[in-house]
Amino acid sequence: MNILGISEGFHDAAVCLLKDTKIYYASSSERYSGIKGDRWT
Repeated sequence: MNILGISEGFHDAAVCLLKDTKIYYASSSERYSGIKGDRWT
């Protein structure tokens, strides 16, 4: 089973993909924008 988790609150937006209870991919918007505490808008 695949589970996609998305967090886009007030700060530190992130995404995570789980495949059979194992983390397959995880990332936060800060890694791409270079802005600390960035949120996807």
